[in-house]
Amino acid sequence: MADSAFWRSLATKFEKIDDPNEGLRLEWARSNRTGENWQILSAPGYPDSTSYFLELASIAGAALILPDWIGDSVRWFSLLRDKYPIHAPRNTTITDPDGSEEILTGGAVLQAKRKSIEQCSILEAQETRKEWLLERVPRVPANALIGAMMSGTTDDAKRLVITEAKRIAGSGEDCKRQRRDQIGTFLARCNEVSSKRIYKRHIWRSAGHSNARQFEYWQECSRKATNEDERNFGRILKTKPADFVALLERQKLIS
Repeated sequence: MADSAFWRSLATKFEKIDDPNEGLRLEWARSNRTGENWQILSAPGYPDSTSYFLELASIAGAALILPDWIGDSVRWFSLLRDKYPIHAPRNTTITDPDGSEEILTGGAVLQAKRKSIEQCSILEAQETRKEWLLERVPRVPANALIGAMMSGTTDDAKRLVITEAKRIAGSGEDCKRQRRDQIGTFLARCNEVSSKRIYKRHIWRSAGHSNARQFEYWQECSRKATNEDERNFGRILKTKPADFVALLERQKLIS
């Protein structure tokens, strides 16, 4: 499955296509009798850009969730056609002597390189969002979360995600409450054995921080807190109050 890194890397590759004045374009024609045909056209003198674009479009199209019967490159071409206005659209009906009709449609997608880069960026953002949700809501089945990011999500899938999000929010509040209680209890016990008042700042200063930022992240159970914060602050709060006061004296944080 294509992740955010895949689309980010593919956008970089599209950017490397030699396309002066954004001349790379796609032209398509469809007949109800003969089907659909696509053609890649580039600025004069840059034939290699079409072959490289076709190669990347095939890679991109293979990663899209579309019917298997559509060719890989055509999947990507169709995406660009659906997402952007068609240049010089054509819609003609030819009636044969026997009364049968051939319906001809077509048009062009201009600036195919730039539009491909834009779509890669959009898909990267969508995958980044899915990855963020999957990381933080592990109990929700992946297909439900992915469905919630796409149009036409069922109400059941939406309810599943909302329910789990509420559970996560509740868990976060429990974490914050527990840590605040733990810190408050620890400081109270330290102040019972210390002749100098012990504050929260003594905790983060003892851990080697010059400001309270990481301690506050950890106290609030923020995802910005690091594993090192967990180890350092967790270790301090497990220290015996008398030992912590002695440590502060050795660190010259109290005198």
